[in-house]
Amino acid sequence: MLRLINKLAPDGGPDSSGFNNDEAEVMVSIGTMVAMAIETAIQLHQFGILLRLADETGRSVSNLQDVLNKICFYACSALNADQSGIVLYEPEENIGTVRFR
Repeated sequence: MLRLINKLAPDGGPDSSGFNNDEAEVMVSIGTMVAMAIETAIQLHQFGILLRLADETGRSVSNLQDVLNKICFYACSALNADQSGIVLYEPEENIGTVRFR
């Protein structure tokens, strides 16, 4: 963040003395708050995707294939991924079935 913001001298040009420790601490605090705001926005976006997934899968719970497809679709949306997959493992038969989008 210190590289993105220039401190100006009284004449309006860059101040060659740079930032003092107090100013640097303020900049770090601002940077931390911005990072937290961005992370919160990302988490809220992902939470909204998960809520839509819960709503849609609740309506089609009787169709396993449809539920698995929706889970893969929303996993791609939440993670900004091109593909996702689910492995259904049946321990008594030692078989794994892969579902993907």
